Amino acid sequence: MKKQDLIEQDIIRMITQCILGPGDKLPSIRKLARQYNVSISPVKSAYNALISRHWVEARPSSGYYVTEYVLEDPEVKERSKYLGGNSSERYELLDTFQNGFGRTFNMKNNIRLGLGSTPASPSYYPHEELAQHLARSSRSLPSPVDNLQAMPHDALDFKKEVFKWARSSGLDFNIDSLSILRGVSDGIQLALRTCAEPGSVVAVESPGFAGFYFSTALFGYKVMPVMSDPITGLDVDRFEHLLRSGQVPSCLLLCSTFSNPTGAVMPDDSKRRLTSLCADYAVPIIEDDIMGDLYYGSSRPMPLKIFDRENVIYVSGFGKCLAPVFRTGYVDAGKYAERFAFYKHLMLAYTPHSVQAGMASFLHSGSAQEYVRLLRRRLALLKDSYRELIFRYFPDGTEVSDPQGGLYLWVKLPGKIDSNRFSNLAENYGISVSPASLFNAPLCMGSSFRLNIAAIPWNKEARAAVKTLGQLASSLAGQEPNSK
Repeated sequence: MKKQDLIEQDIIRMITQCILGPGDKLPSIRKLARQYNVSISPVKSAYNALISRHWVEARPSSGYYVTEYVLEDPEVKERSKYLGGNSSERYELLDTFQNGFGRTFNMKNNIRLGLGSTPASPSYYPHEELAQHLARSSRSLPSPVDNLQAMPHDALDFKKEVFKWARSSGLDFNIDSLSILRGVSDGIQLALRTCAEPGSVVAVESPGFAGFYFSTALFGYKVMPVMSDPITGLDVDRFEHLLRSGQVPSCLLLCSTFSNPTGAVMPDDSKRRLTSLCADYAVPIIEDDIMGDLYYGSSRPMPLKIFDRENVIYVSGFGKCLAPVFRTGYVDAGKYAERFAFYKHLMLAYTPHSVQAGMASFLHSGSAQEYVRLLRRRLALLKDSYRELIFRYFPDGTEVSDPQGGLYLWVKLPGKIDSNRFSNLAENYGISVSPASLFNAPLCMGSSFRLNIAAIPWNKEARAAVKTLGQLASSLAGQEPNSK
């Protein structure tokens, strides 16, 4: 392929995947020539071709910009495509997440220090006390043999405790529409089934949780990636333009508070505007709030559900803040509760009664709240410790997020370092990190990766792992390793 065609197609792809939006400024001719290691001639030819096709406009003494109405242009609409739009793309997405599965869940045999994992280390959770509550509660349950004919159901005692837990965070659920599940992943997949027919378009934040993209690919949905900022979350302006141009998805899937992988939090004004926008266009919101309880400050950020109790399907659980082994989640599906309950029963996605009873007992005891408060304090200290070591050992120009909650840091390496290559090198030393590609991050974030601050206990090995990662990054950046 000619260099001109390659440059042209790359820019078109970034526009159709919402990485570049209307009015965005494009790199100068000289800068793009350096990026592609070519003379300025093919870059000029590419820009002229894009101008003639109304993708790009040249502004005198200013530069090149994506045209303001590019997504309303008939040619653009015809050429716009969604991820997973055909079977080969869908299988490619599934392969991507299957390959990353071992990295994010520490299942590769050579990984000793899984800083790329999704869950936190078991050492941070009260497993012994939880097991005691489970054992005591199980003894009081009817014998499974005596209860064979009973229909599975959500235990009222547990629903009441979840209701009280949510109330303490400012959420006032309708207890009748509250549904208990085997984990947040079940909740997201059932919510997708509730809102979207197979083959329809689902909008997903990008970068976004790998499980979002896995679920959409698994069930045959097309994906509309919506740019998300590593600090302020989903770009509401860009999403609004998509809606106004006629690209209205079946639903929107995102994590608005301490997003996985970046730790971003949408400001309240953006949350309010987004919920209003989605209500106007009849776009249901599926909100994953699994990280919401892990705030470091004095108050919990408000979820989208606060701003719209009916159009937001709220999904959360205790898997990150309290009990990952128990896999308990809960959903308030708002006005979609009846349809959600139908799919839940169809798939028999019920939580075992013994687990519900054990969790209800633990929450009722009051110990759970204290454990979560302790975990939040520990995570805040871990965040500061990891950031300090990254700035000490990583090459100059490295950028690190400063989240106010959650489990993850988003690290951007300097220059054009490919985070996939960096991740592969780290695995040779028994260390994992999660590269940006695993989260369907836009091309401009290709040098970024996610690091889990609670993946392993904070000890000498953890500190040595960060130093090793810093040395590898320095080598790729062409800088001398900092051995302080």
